[in-house]
Amino acid sequence: MVGSSIGGICALGLGTRKWSLEECRMKFLKFSEQIFAPKSCFGRLLSRITGGWFAILSNVAKLIFFDSIYDSAPIETILQESFGEASLMIQSDLEHPTKVAVVVNQASTSGPTVFANYNKSRHSKNGAYMWPAMDNLYRSLKIWEVARATSAAPGFWDTITLLGSAYQDGGLSHNNPSAIAISEANVLASSRNADSLIVS
Repeated sequence: MVGSSIGGICALGLGTRKWSLEECRMKFLKFSEQIFAPKSCFGRLLSRITGGWFAILSNVAKLIFFDSIYDSAPIETILQESFGEASLMIQSDLEHPTKVAVVVNQASTSGPTVFANYNKSRHSKNGAYMWPAMDNLYRSLKIWEVARATSAAPGFWDTITLLGSAYQDGGLSHNNPSAIAISEANVLASSRNADSLIVS
């Protein structure tokens, strides 16, 4: 299962936390109510300006003064509450039989990187996207951190630093990550004859 942005959050929830589709829907509604909080008193004042050019100018002012319109703390809190402190990496196929990958973008290069809950050490580098090194630092990543990275839309929320690099929303390069899903499925199924299904 592969996703980016809110699709990445849903993929992580469905695949690693066993959320039902209804739970995904309810969490999405809860997220949208809570994560759009202005960054400061000044930001809250600017957000009260509504309509026409005033609203546009207030958002531009927030970007100039704060690098992003919304405070990252609420989205981080709700992701921590939703995913807990569970590690992204699975210990065995029995723990999380569903393999999940999310797309993030490295802020410095805008290049897509794939974070997954399975071991990709046998993969060769694919020119279309990158994988982080499968070291102890990678193995210590929390699911909520990866969810935060894949949904860090520039201008809306700050980037998040993982493994020494700043990451942002995977939807910037792969809003529909079907090509990555096909590539990953081919690598994972190379040793066995398996059917795949794409649902987008």
